Amino acid sequence: MEKRKTQIRTVIFLLALAIVLVGFSGTPCVADFIPMDPGDVLSDTLTVGDGEIIAGGSWGSGTELYYEVTRPSDPTAPLHYLYTFTASATPSLSHFILEVSEAVLGGLAGFDKDNPMDYSNGPTIAEAARSYGPEAGNPSFPTGKSIWGIKFESGLPETIPATIEFDSYRLPMWGDFYGKGGSSYAYNSGLEFPDTGAFILVPDTSYVPVPGAVLLGLLGLGAVGIKLRKYA
Repeated sequence: MEKRKTQIRTVIFLLALAIVLVGFSGTPCVADFIPMDPGDVLSDTLTVGDGEIIAGGSWGSGTELYYEVTRPSDPTAPLHYLYTFTASATPSLSHFILEVSEAVLGGLAGFDKDNPMDYSNGPTIAEAARSYGPEAGNPSFPTGKSIWGIKFESGLPETIPATIEFDSYRLPMWGDFYGKGGSSYAYNSGLEFPDTGAFILVPDTSYVPVPGAVLLGLLGLGAVGIKLRKYA
């Protein structure tokens, strides 16, 4: 009997959580997100020659980063984020740091690599989102600067150009990247010069408006509903 009461309380809690999430799903939270309609594609290429990328070591004038964010025509589907890094010479990427959103006071939680709403169908992320800066393993990272980001390390392509892609329900915002290979490095100029430099599109705090049924499915409430009917 006590076990049954516990299960029912769990169901009630999850249903209440789902209602809250459904309420948030149609309204983006506080963030500088870039709105995208179903079917939209946003893309650009940053290069060293245009001063949009700062690179060093053996990565020189041919270094560039192409980014592309696609929102499928199906409004219930996640956005697709794609980044292709090209360097003028070897070595290949040993790690790639991509900015993602931190938690917003009074808003949504920060980017969570283990949440399928935030990240799926991509390469292994070495660590949970945290702050990265001028530390060991990040040669020539701009002094006094930092990126709240996720680091791709395992599962990166062993050759260049190297493409990293994944799915996320989070809308894009302007942000930073930092790539490293041996003693070579590259990053967008906006990381060092935020007032005049270039940025790329990265996952923001705000989610696309997701139908309640999709949220319920992501929460696993389909299985919970089966259990609820069992005790009805």
